[in-house]
Amino acid sequence: METQTTSIVTAAAAGAPRGGVLARRTRVVLPRRAVMFRVFDLPGVPLSRRAAALRLAIAEWSPYPEWSAVAVWSAATAAAVWVANREEGELAQARSWLPESLLLASDARPIEVIRGQEGWIVRRWLDGRLAAEHFYPARPDAAQWSSTMAGLGVSDVDSRDGWNRLIDAQPATLLAKPWADRVEHIDAGSPVRRLDLRRLLIGAGAALALATLALALVSARHWFVEGSLDASLADARERLAPVAEQRAQALDVAQKLQAWNDLDRYPAPLDILDAFAESVPPGVVVSELRIDAGVLRATLSNPGIQPAADLVTKLQKSGRFANVRVVPAQDPSALQVEMELTRRPAAPKAKNAA
Repeated sequence: METQTTSIVTAAAAGAPRGGVLARRTRVVLPRRAVMFRVFDLPGVPLSRRAAALRLAIAEWSPYPEWSAVAVWSAATAAAVWVANREEGELAQARSWLPESLLLASDARPIEVIRGQEGWIVRRWLDGRLAAEHFYPARPDAAQWSSTMAGLGVSDVDSRDGWNRLIDAQPATLLAKPWADRVEHIDAGSPVRRLDLRRLLIGAGAALALATLALALVSARHWFVEGSLDASLADARERLAPVAEQRAQALDVAQKLQAWNDLDRYPAPLDILDAFAESVPPGVVVSELRIDAGVLRATLSNPGIQPAADLVTKLQKSGRFANVRVVPAQDPSALQVEMELTRRPAAPKAKNAA
């Protein structure tokens, strides 16, 4: 499917000449339909490493091998992220792009309803930060709206206010610049898109073990080298240099592996399924269940036995799930829920040998 985009020239790009050359650059604005949205929370990640940690998290979550993302940090460790397929439409040649969501003004309400280029955009704000964003390609009916609001945990007052503004919404005008103070662009970068954790762990461990063994062998040989002590030390330093470099590289890989493992601390699948089954009332049939990149999606048949809001509350209180929400299902008689998996506590980090 070809992505329809809007090309605009920013005021900054078409400004004063630099070095005698007029710098003009076209910026692509992608409609909300063409991008995916998610809020990433990276607790415990140092500020100096949060950009690398966010790139790893997006690479694990994104379904696109060639992806491009735009991020807005709303807190020290929380980022609202829009992700697009780098190989579609004008984005394949574009040097810069923005989601239309960043060019649609905010009215500072808990629930915002904006009529965009190709549908309706619903924003959920909590404590001054963007906590969720939902897109409707066509105007939803009352049942779809109620399900979405229940999934987002919105109060009845805010839900009714949003519904009234949805009915009267007029096409919005794009701003000249994003409403966020700072916008970061992140690309997939290296051809290696997804890390194989097990292979990386084995490779890092093997490299570290081989480097340590080689270091021990070279050190042992040092005592048997004939000649003067100075000559032996010089020879040992020369032989140890490449081994020490390999060992340093192996330790660096191990540190990166630890950072990656901190981002992937989900419980075992059987524990997740047990917790989900305990929250589903008898008589409800789970027709589909998927776990992907830390998100569980389930489709329930015969959901009328228990109200959707009660089920969301029960799953939320189980301790295994967070941000439980109801999403529109293709089958009107079914109930589709989506939730994020809570992470295990981080394992204590071992100190590297000097």
